[in-house]
Amino acid sequence: GVAVIGALRGTYGADIPAVIVTGDVAPVVLRRVEDAGLPIFSKPFRPDQLVEKIAKLIVPSRPD
Repeated sequence: GVAVIGALRGTYGADIPAVIVTGDVAPVVLRRVEDAGLPIFSKPFRPDQLVEKIAKLIVPSRPD
């Protein structure tokens, strides 16, 4: 996932919103995602939680 997101961002020259969805808890994997500056969303989760996470990535919240 990290490599794919990096390749897409490199190709299109844009900060494409992305989140890593994983059930992996290996420290090396979590560190790689963190080092890439990507948000991580761990399984299990409800579909509505994923929709909310994606919505926040593509429509930043406005200050109150």
